[in-house]
Amino acid sequence: MAAESNLEQHFILRVQNAELASKLRGWLRDQATVDNISIVFDQCANPRLGALTLDGVQHNVVLQDLPTVVESYKTLDDANLVKVADIGQVLVVVDPELADQPMPLECPDGVTPPMRKARSRHFRPPINLPADMMRDAVNDVIEMLNGRAPDGYSFHDVEEEFVVDPMSGEGRWQQVKPGKQRAAAVTAATADAGGGSGRQPRAAKRKPKAAGSDDEDDYIEGMTDSD
Repeated sequence: MAAESNLEQHFILRVQNAELASKLRGWLRDQATVDNISIVFDQCANPRLGALTLDGVQHNVVLQDLPTVVESYKTLDDANLVKVADIGQVLVVVDPELADQPMPLECPDGVTPPMRKARSRHFRPPINLPADMMRDAVNDVIEMLNGRAPDGYSFHDVEEEFVVDPMSGEGRWQQVKPGKQRAAAVTAATADAGGGSGRQPRAAKRKPKAAGSDDEDDYIEGMTDSD
């Protein structure tokens, strides 16, 4: 006889009715002992469907499959986390106002807001495209990687600058006018010719030997802009 497993089995309880959810959340927060609650599943017709009885009031429940597996962790010191289970199902307590509507056995949403409609977004049917369309798209990408434009297209080099409106203080990107581009190019070329400052470099001068110096060699000192 196989030994019993000590692994924990977890599921997520999702309550659609806001009032009932607030009551259950308060019991869990206060760690209260509740005796008048029970969950029973219909093992004959559909084992996924059941009923939650709370304070004598019966609520329909359905066991749904999550679109992805969710890991469950626990901590004893609020610093180290230990994985204890994989969660793949969610137990949905149906709102009494929606009890007459059929409930699917697959949950369309995940646990967190980014996983909303995850089943329809991530598990949609594959898109079938014609082979010639795929071949043309691949050829266009190869042309662009080689620096050439695809057939019917052309590349344009556009220079933009961020301009701030002095009246409103708001800024936006604007295309640089062609005349301003030429002036900027001429300024850059002049700066390159002058060593980056736009001015011709001044020649160094020879400074005479100091009187009474034992050093017989003259030395060169470069002129600064203040000389």
